[in-house]
Amino acid sequence: MDSQTEDLTKMQESLLEARTEAQTANSRFLQLKEEISRELPNEGPLRDIVAHIRKRLEEGMDPERLLFLIQSARPPRNCIDAQTKRIVVSTPDNTGPDSSINIDNGTVTVSGDGASAKNEQGQAESWFDAAKPVVINFTTNAGLEEKKEGVFPLYHSLVVGDKEYRFTIDEGTRSFAKITYDHCDYP
Repeated sequence: MDSQTEDLTKMQESLLEARTEAQTANSRFLQLKEEISRELPNEGPLRDIVAHIRKRLEEGMDPERLLFLIQSARPPRNCIDAQTKRIVVSTPDNTGPDSSINIDNGTVTVSGDGASAKNEQGQAESWFDAAKPVVINFTTNAGLEEKKEGVFPLYHSLVVGDKEYRFTIDEGTRSFAKITYDHCDYP
C-alpha cells in the first residue's frame, strides 16, 4: 500500500509540475503575442504595405532597390484636377471600332477588353460583362505597354517622363468603362 501511495504522490507532484509549466508557457505565449502585436502591423494600411513588400521580396526583388523606391516616394506635387473620360470595352462580339482615349496629348493611351455579357438565352451580347475581369491596356507614346487585369474598380499608376499618371477605372453605363485620371510632377 505504501508503494501505491508513494506512486500516487509522485504522479500528483508530476501533474502539478506539468500544470505549472503549462501555465507558465501559456503566460509567456500571451506575453510574446502581445509584444509581437505591438511591433508588427496587423491591421490597416501598414499591414497591407508590409504584405506587398514581403511579396516583392519573395518574388526576388532586390531589397536595396525596394528600399530606394520607398525612400524616393514623395507626396504628389503640381497635380492637375481629376478628369473623367470613358471608353467602350471591346469584346469578342463587339463589331464596332476599337475605343481608346488619349491623355495629355497622346502621352498615354488607354483601352480595354472584356468578356461578352450573356442574355437570358445564354447568347453573347456586344457589350462586356462588368461582373467578370477586364483587361485595361496602357500604352505610352514611348511604346511602353502595361496591363491591369481584374474586376472593377481598378487602380493603376504609370510614370512617363517627369509625370506620374494615376488612374481609377470603374464600370460606366452599358458597354463603357469610366476612366478617372490625373497627373502630377514626378518625382
